[in-house]
Order: sequence, then C-alpha cells, then structure tokens
Amino acid sequence: MKISTILYHLDHGRLALPCFARDYVWNQTQARSLFISLSRGYPVGSLIFWTHAIAATDQQVELREHVPVELLLDGQQRVASIYSVARARSPHFSKDDKRALPPLYFHISDETFDFFKPGMKDDPCWIDLAAFFSHSQTAVGEFIEALHESPAGHARLSEYLPRLYQLSRILDRNIHVEYLPGDVQPDEAVEVYLVANGGGLRK
Repeated sequence: MKISTILYHLDHGRLALPCFARDYVWNQTQARSLFISLSRGYPVGSLIFWTHAIAATDQQVELREHVPVELLLDGQQRVASIYSVARARSPHFSKDDKRALPPLYFHISDETFDFFKPGMKDDPCWIDLAAFFSHSQTAVGEFIEALHESPAGHARLSEYLPRLYQLSRILDRNIHVEYLPGDVQPDEAVEVYLVANGGGLRK
C-alpha cells in the first residue's frame, strides 16, 4: 500500500488503533532514521491491519459512521511518525493534541535529515518536508527559484534536481500490509499485537 494511501485513510478516519494499543513512544532519532530509510529505498517493515467492529477501537477516537475502519495492529510508531512529518500534526488517534514531532527538514546539499533548528532559516538548502509533501510542485518551484538566487545553489542545480525527485517519491513508496481476518476474536488480536510489538500494551 502506498504511503500516500495510508495518509489518506488516516485523514478520513478509516484507520484507527485498537483500544489496547500503547501511546506514541518513538524519539526523534528513530523517526529521522525512518525517513533516511524511506528516502534511500531501504526496507521499512510491514504493517498489520485488522478489519473488525468499531467497538474494538479506542473509545476516545470519534469515528464517522458507515466508514469502514481498519485497526492498526503493527506499525503504529512508523505510521504516526510519517503522518506527523508529512501532515504537520498528529494522527487522529493520538492522545496528545500536540504534534508528535517537530518539523523535519532535508538538506539538499548534504542529503541529511534533521529536525528544525532556528539557523535553518538562513540556509536555502533546507527543505521543510511538511510543506514539500503538501504542495510538492509549488514547493519544488519555490525551492528552485531560491537556488537560482544563490550562486552556489545555481551551480549545483543539475545535481539537486534528482534529489528533489527522489524526495518527492517518498509518499509513493509501497509498504507491505498483512491483513488479519475480520473474524479473528479480540483475544487473538491482542496476542498478535503482543508478538508484533514486543509485549507493549497500553498502561
């Protein structure tokens, strides 16, 4: 399943968490490493979805009636990290109204990812990924225009363009999804969750 499709499902409340899922626990280093892997085409693991009754979802999550809901049994930390970076907000199932992660930037020259620091504003080579993913064509145009105004950037434009294209392809990456049958009982789903997540349940 394309990452862009997963984000769409989250935007429209079609992907939720089971009531026994733990909260978001990843740190910035783990989230940054995920985007390094995505940008380089490295494997990032599979996800496990479970189609079941809405009653099995977290009661604090308000879901629209008639919308098919799939529960995310494995991959919550990766999915929440991608969503937070790409959409500049936490997914709807987050217990914290605050954004899960600060803005993540990509340096087109060094090919590095880092979370926002004030000094980045003075370097046109830093790209805000949320803005880039939200308006990729406009963002690319604005970025190229900024590079044209910089002598160093203009000289390396032919080098930067393939990197911009590679960056834009992150949301087109496919992540393998395993589907747990809908007739699986909740206690079996809990067992699958425990095995996949190393025993982490909500406390």
